[in-house]
Amino acid sequence: MIRKLSRLLTALLFATLLQPVLATDLDQVLSDAQGTHQASLNFQQLQEKAFLSATDQQKQLDQLKAKITAVESEIALQEKEVKGYEDLLDGQQKALAAQLGDLSEVFSLTQLNASDTAKHLHDSLISAELPDRADRIKTIARDPLLSELDQINRLWLTLLQEMKAQSEVKRISAVVISPDGSEQKSDLIRIGPFTATQNGRYVEYIPEHNKFRMLASQPGGKFLDAAANLGQANHQGVVAAAIDPSRGSILALLTQTPDLEERLHQGGIVGYIILALAAGGILLALIRIVMLRLTALQVEQQKQRLNDLRSDNPLGRVLLSVKNQDSNDTEMIERKLDESILKELPRLEWGLPLIKLLAAIAPLLGLLGTVVGMILTFQAISLFGSGDPKLMAGGISQALVTTVLGLTTAIPLLLLHSVANSARHRVEQILEQQTAALVAEHHEAQK
Repeated sequence: MIRKLSRLLTALLFATLLQPVLATDLDQVLSDAQGTHQASLNFQQLQEKAFLSATDQQKQLDQLKAKITAVESEIALQEKEVKGYEDLLDGQQKALAAQLGDLSEVFSLTQLNASDTAKHLHDSLISAELPDRADRIKTIARDPLLSELDQINRLWLTLLQEMKAQSEVKRISAVVISPDGSEQKSDLIRIGPFTATQNGRYVEYIPEHNKFRMLASQPGGKFLDAAANLGQANHQGVVAAAIDPSRGSILALLTQTPDLEERLHQGGIVGYIILALAAGGILLALIRIVMLRLTALQVEQQKQRLNDLRSDNPLGRVLLSVKNQDSNDTEMIERKLDESILKELPRLEWGLPLIKLLAAIAPLLGLLGTVVGMILTFQAISLFGSGDPKLMAGGISQALVTTVLGLTTAIPLLLLHSVANSARHRVEQILEQQTAALVAEHHEAQK
């Protein structure tokens, strides 16, 4: 590269020297020669600087190579030392294993028990009363050979402590998280490691925070009654209480089970209609049964006092219709009595056809709710597939709940209608008997 530049400068110099042949101005020739010389000097200075810079870089590179070589040597020495320590440690471990003999199995069992115990203590609600037990046991679970005898004894004592606490029904003080997220320290009743209650309501233990949380949804009434009885019990006597042997799993399933109110809401609009018909029909049936029973009682009393006829009962009104009859025609009196009985029948039968109609409509509405629920179920299957049963639960619940509501409405309505109809027949039977007796007496008097 440098040789090419030198040849170029020489050619320029010769071209400048030959210029006077073509030009007549010597001053111009001199000026051009000086400029060319200065350019040559500048180029040489640049070459010198580049050479010096390359020399410095080579020196720095040599220094770095020397440092790398030194570091590699040091690493090799350290690796040799580490290998020696590893060999020494391996030899010591073999010697320790030979000295331990059967004790190695003891330490292995100790480590296994410590690991299981630490996990158990972490999840146990007894840890809310006795915290930091699991952390102390974890040191033994990591490496029992490095544990001191005091730590191993602590494992044994912790197991005894846990066994004793599992047999206790005890009042403790702990932090309880309410459903709205607020925290407060409250008194709880702990039944071993199974169940904890606060003021007659169940709480669950949160191991990560060492706190309790009030269940947003409580189990059924009998379980709440058992929790309330436990909270009001003294230290003497036996009290029936509910425990969860699964330590929370069964209780969580019970809280997810819908109660009666939630079941009724699952019926949807059809279910609400059936409930409204059931309430109205049962109320009407009860009213009619009471009224017919009172009417039957009045008729029985009037039957005992035929000489004192009153108009507040059907029998009295029927007999009063022919009391002042001047005609001695038996057939006319009989017709008059039949007419009076026919006037009383609508009063006695009032409401009974409607009750029978409601009893017939209720199962049909239940069938309608079943069809609507199945339509919703198939719609969910078509949209989301059948992979998740929860997506189909709403439609299936509506189908089954409305069917149950329809049947449970129809059955009592039919029974109540039968009772009311029997009371009506009883009154009608008395009316027919008394009118027939009156006609017979009148016929005998004419003879």
